[in-house]
Amino acid sequence: MLLAPHLGSRELEGDERLDFLMIGCRIPYVTFRLLQPCGVIIHQTYNQLFPTSDQDLADRARHKHNLGYHDIRLGNTPDDRLLKFITKNLITVADSARERFDAYKDYPGSFRVP
Repeated sequence: MLLAPHLGSRELEGDERLDFLMIGCRIPYVTFRLLQPCGVIIHQTYNQLFPTSDQDLADRARHKHNLGYHDIRLGNTPDDRLLKFITKNLITVADSARERFDAYKDYPGSFRVP
């Protein structure tokens, strides 16, 4: 499976998938407390990343009379913190998270959005 050119090739054995991974911005504390014990791996980003091609949209979203988002960043590559999470940290916690997720997979499944 090729994630992105700057990450290289990463393959999971057999039929495995990362059903238990959540990456997002401004994740509430209660989400961590509820889902981490169930084996969901959560990584919080601190910026909203807009592609360089959407600079006009990013500028409008930043403007204080529109949405006023101050945490928008332009770019087509993830930051160093996200790269470290995907290439180093995720590998070290994935096996134990998979075990917990398999034990609790019916529990977080009721919270999925179709």
